[in-house]
Amino acid sequence: MDHELVVKEELVTPEIASEYLAANTRNRPLNKPYVRELSQDLEQNRWKRTHQGVAFDWNGVLLDGQHRLHAIVASGIAAKLLVTRGCDPETFDVIDAVRKRTAAQIAQMSGESKDAPRTTAMARAIRTVAYKEHRVSNAAVIAYFVEHKDTLERYLPVARKYTQAVGAAFAWADMLGWDVRGAAERLTEQLWEGPEDPMRALHRRAEAPDFKRGNGQSGVKARFDIALNCLHAVHTGRGLRVARTWQPDYAALERGSSSAARAGLASDADVEPEPHGREPPAGSLAAGTDPEDDALVEEQLAAGRQGLADATLGGLPGDGRVIKRKRTKAELDAALDEAVRAANGR
Repeated sequence: MDHELVVKEELVTPEIASEYLAANTRNRPLNKPYVRELSQDLEQNRWKRTHQGVAFDWNGVLLDGQHRLHAIVASGIAAKLLVTRGCDPETFDVIDAVRKRTAAQIAQMSGESKDAPRTTAMARAIRTVAYKEHRVSNAAVIAYFVEHKDTLERYLPVARKYTQAVGAAFAWADMLGWDVRGAAERLTEQLWEGPEDPMRALHRRAEAPDFKRGNGQSGVKARFDIALNCLHAVHTGRGLRVARTWQPDYAALERGSSSAARAGLASDADVEPEPHGREPPAGSLAAGTDPEDDALVEEQLAAGRQGLADATLGGLPGDGRVIKRKRTKAELDAALDEAVRAANGR
């Protein structure tokens, strides 16, 4: 017997979403990181209505849309969705079988980027490291890419030669107002201003066999941190010793809460610059191919990761605007757990 499909656009409130989730009796296991991603899209006004929504079979069982519904409940924000009723229960096996598009594919299809894979990877690296977002949605990546397209593309030569994470560090430093364009040219052309040039140090560190290891978030952050430390030495003009000791406080840099925080001087005010005209000391970033330096950098990055653990988000870099504070992973998880318990208890 054929059943007619009824498709209707509805404003799904958190209360309605909870009612719909009560019919979620045969869906796949919940992907909490994906729900957090959708919740953040709702909270940051990045949610876009598409033909995908919520679907019920002719017995009233939820077939599709559980993650969208959980995101609505967890965020407490209503959203317009297409709600389809009367689906054949046998269609469950083919729903969402198509692979999700990547941010690079979306940017490439829109014709927005000269090198979509790298520019979107740079945008994602900035959101991951500087904004401390553990999972960044495609919508967030594309929105950030569109807003900062010119700056990201300016450092594509660096990204092509030294990884996207290094290119991202240059782009973010530029967004902070640091004058790093000359440094980018020196790095890509390998035209150093002397043995103490931080770009020479970055180049030598990037030549180390372990530099490009690890494509996960920890590897991206390590490369981003090293590049930003060297750029900070260029920005302050205080030499490689500062690059070895300075720990970036990303939240303070982004907020621009004071001139000292913007320049990154708070943590190295008592450090004297290295005298020029000498070979870089053993263990410096310039000696990046030495085992002792590898250990020093790893110690430095570990301390930096610990120091960033309590950082909070503020406004967008340098423009004085304030964005709505995103809820932390723990807050979103707590809201999601509460939503799941409420749905299961119905």
